[in-house]
Amino acid sequence: MRTFLQVLTLSFTLESAVFMVKASLGLSARDIAGLVGTYIGFNPRLIHSLTAQVTDYRVGAILLVLAFILQMTNVLWPIRYIDFAVSKKGVLLALLIGAFVFVTAYWVGGLWAAGLERTVLGILGKS
Repeated sequence: MRTFLQVLTLSFTLESAVFMVKASLGLSARDIAGLVGTYIGFNPRLIHSLTAQVTDYRVGAILLVLAFILQMTNVLWPIRYIDFAVSKKGVLLALLIGAFVFVTAYWVGGLWAAGLERTVLGILGKS
């Protein structure tokens, strides 16, 4: 069980980093130029980029909190003699669950970004 928790924690931490990096790399030079430019009304080109960026940061933060909770569970779990062995089944199961969580988070993040984009457009009166 300890191996499972350790590998799953590492998986969630890596997934969190992927979403955080994706969010920070998602803002292109063209988007930055669009942000600092002046417009009458709003710049519709940037809505998609910024909502995706905000959503990626949110998903990354959720995964980071989950990784912290798993790591704390691992630390507070009473250590038994058999916990010192590495469980290959635990590693495989953790990697499979980690991959499933990553794909699910990517999909949910896309839905969340689309909803946020609709909300922004509604606020701007352009739905």
